[in-house]
Amino acid sequence: MKKLAVIGLGTAGVQSLAHFLFYLNNDWEVVSISDPNIPIFGIGESTNPSFISAISYGTNFSMYSELTDGDLNSTVKYGTMYEKWRNKDFINPLIGSSAALHIDTFKLKKWAIEKFSERWGNKFNFIEGTVKNIKTIEEKAVVEIDGVYHEFEYVIDCSGRPKDYSEYNVLTPTTDSCLVHNIKNGSNFLHTKHVATEDGWMFVIPLKTRTSYGYLYNSSITDKDIAKENFSKEINVPINKLDNIEYSFKSYFAKKIIDGRVIKNGNNALFLEPMFANSLWLYDGINKLLMDKINEKENLDMNAVFYKNVNAVSDMIHYMYHGGSLYKTPFWDWIVVKSKEVLDKSEVFKTTKKMSRHYDTVGGEDLTNWVFEAKNLLAIDTGMGYKNFNKQ
Repeated sequence: MKKLAVIGLGTAGVQSLAHFLFYLNNDWEVVSISDPNIPIFGIGESTNPSFISAISYGTNFSMYSELTDGDLNSTVKYGTMYEKWRNKDFINPLIGSSAALHIDTFKLKKWAIEKFSERWGNKFNFIEGTVKNIKTIEEKAVVEIDGVYHEFEYVIDCSGRPKDYSEYNVLTPTTDSCLVHNIKNGSNFLHTKHVATEDGWMFVIPLKTRTSYGYLYNSSITDKDIAKENFSKEINVPINKLDNIEYSFKSYFAKKIIDGRVIKNGNNALFLEPMFANSLWLYDGINKLLMDKINEKENLDMNAVFYKNVNAVSDMIHYMYHGGSLYKTPFWDWIVVKSKEVLDKSEVFKTTKKMSRHYDTVGGEDLTNWVFEAKNLLAIDTGMGYKNFNKQ
């Protein structure tokens, strides 16, 4: 029997396991490798349709059942609300007017293992232990787990952020720091919030029993103490009552996502600031590329497609930023200039903008080449007041 392994049981790991359990034939065994000593990050997660689709295929998952009596502390998501970016708030709907969920990542690992075991039986296996080494030897990927060597046809490495960035392209950050606070009351709004602030923006993720707030800022522009003060005011929580949760991050992507039989995914492949749940779309894209490779699709350059997708998402983040917000502060003055520079060099933006001139509305598959489908581009364009994708 052929074997494929997924290292890590965060969001990317669960998404990958679900994908390959469903799409690989029954002559494959899919193995989850997880280190119980690695802590769960635990911020509420805003998902998208690609994630929901994967776990729906990979488990006996029902959105209705999960929302009514499920184990993921979930709430429904119909899109992303942009607040304080313009005088009138607006929602970027999910692709195809579909729905997704906000989930509690503290609960995801246990939930996923139980669901995969229940549905797939012997096709799914689970190993707990510490991975020491991963390498390709001839036509196999070999993983050392607690001194024992295991062989697989392919290994998808979702083990988290790299310790060494020498094999990554590191981007000039838009934001690079985040303060997190959780309020122990659920919220009933039906969307993720992206709230513009003096120092950047804040995500708000509603769960049944708590609401997660993440205040993103650029540490080279805003001092951490100032950011805490502004975060405190934004959510009306005294500074000394804020959760002591903060982290810094780089924006990066791997120079190569495939090396022999080992494929990077999750934060091991990339990280861009978490606007519009972009990472889940990129994770899904890597899984689809590997599936094409397994099916021996000719002339497939996984690295080239990955590079194109990452750059499209990066450009889309700058597209959201380039018109500024209601705030006139050092961060917003800087990000507007920076984002316009990026868009001036973006070939996919130029192409999409040019193509839209041929349509009365932005419609059809022809324009689905820049992260979002045409309907979403039009919603963003109208909500932000850009008018780049209307016929002129």
